[in-house]
Amino acid sequence: MSLVYELASLAAAKTARFVQNLSRKKAQPRVAVVCYGPNRNQKITIHFPKKRRFKPVVLYWNGGGFLCSGNDDRAAAKRFNRLGWVFISCGCRHMPLHPFPAQIEDVFLATEAALGFMRETGLGKEIICAGNSAGALLAANVALNSEKREEFSLDAVVKGLLLVGGILDAGHFFSRMSPVRRGVISAISRADTDDFLAFSPIELIDEETDVPTLSVHGKYDHLAPYANAMRFVRKLNGITGRRLGSMIEIDDAAYRHFRLIHGLWLENPAKSRIQREIFRWLDTLE
Repeated sequence: MSLVYELASLAAAKTARFVQNLSRKKAQPRVAVVCYGPNRNQKITIHFPKKRRFKPVVLYWNGGGFLCSGNDDRAAAKRFNRLGWVFISCGCRHMPLHPFPAQIEDVFLATEAALGFMRETGLGKEIICAGNSAGALLAANVALNSEKREEFSLDAVVKGLLLVGGILDAGHFFSRMSPVRRGVISAISRADTDDFLAFSPIELIDEETDVPTLSVHGKYDHLAPYANAMRFVRKLNGITGRRLGSMIEIDDAAYRHFRLIHGLWLENPAKSRIQREIFRWLDTLE
């Protein structure tokens, strides 16, 4: 009788363990939201992995030309979480209701909020700044704009900068536009193009820059030209005298601007060469 009881107990234990493991597999990563201002877009969303494997926390800014927010941060968060990264998606106010450079102020307020959350939850202060398109310009300011970091008293340790289809040389970006298009952007942003140049990532590089940077850019990008990224990386490596900057060049006509920034993190990780190279680079930052 005792043998039957033991066998039944063993079977029940195994069943309970199987159900528990199954529920764990179905469980979604934990998510927390912290607001840093009254506007609905002034918030950070923290995505936790099931098990943290990497110390630096990824701070990510969407593109959208400062006019809207895409959903690519959710796909990116899912991919980073699966590999053990804490991922923080940072929002900012949008034009035209909030003229540029309100977005620059928000990027530092968001980083301040993220660091406060990290400090309170024991996540440390090491970060990797990442962003796509216009969001890459914001991420680059956090990593490279030492003057603004000092203004906000940010004590973050920036381990790396990941830029996907980024607007990295605003002067070159606007020089390729027609006067009509530049006028439209100035009207929407309620700012002159010179206001953007002050926060252009390429203008933030100096001899003291020491942040490893990876730029992912398509050679057929119709919005943010490939030369935009090349000019940035060449200046970064030239002025610092170190090979801080590297590139993933995408020689595929299918990867135009929106295909890259909205489709990259939706790709099958097992088949995505770009994702593999990105995470291989991230591994070198540890």
